[in-house]
Amino acid sequence: EKEKAQAELSLLRNQLNPHFLFNTINNIYYLALIQSTKTADALLKLSDLLRYVLHEKSDWVSLDKEYQYLLKFIELHRLRFPKDQIILELGQEDQFTSYQIPPMLLLTFIENAFKHGESGTETEPVILKLSIEGNKLLYSVRNKIARGISKDLNNGIGIPNLMKRLQILYPNQHKILMVESKDYFIAELEIDLPA
Repeated sequence: EKEKAQAELSLLRNQLNPHFLFNTINNIYYLALIQSTKTADALLKLSDLLRYVLHEKSDWVSLDKEYQYLLKFIELHRLRFPKDQIILELGQEDQFTSYQIPPMLLLTFIENAFKHGESGTETEPVILKLSIEGNKLLYSVRNKIARGISKDLNNGIGIPNLMKRLQILYPNQHKILMVESKDYFIAELEIDLPA
């Protein structure tokens, strides 16, 4: 059972890497098409992200390390959309080094917000919240829905992959919620972390 779960986790993680790479290369391709001076910087940031994806062989990383990875991903996004307003609401960051989570667990929500949502504005920014309360990790991303783009969660592999990983890693110890209102999409994750 344990070997089977480990093999499935490896498969899911390996599935995630090309998915992330494909989306990021599309962003850099756009910069190259418009002959942006930011293309070289974007490639450098991509290499930093790939270093994390390819060289992080651990099954667990500190929440702080995962958060730093998210920040690099957001920086790469901002090269293409410099006016995109993204608000980070963080709980006590000093706690992030005390908890371990699987690498690339938090990427899917923000990646989907960038890919499927509207660019954040001053009045309607993309809002990312990350905190530890008690021994619970609370993570959410809220974005304005882009009209004309389907939010069918079955189209991509990101959300199904995340759900499978959570079921294996945190059986009966997590909650994932996707809420679509008239104007907003909110993805929420709560995980009971070991003390």
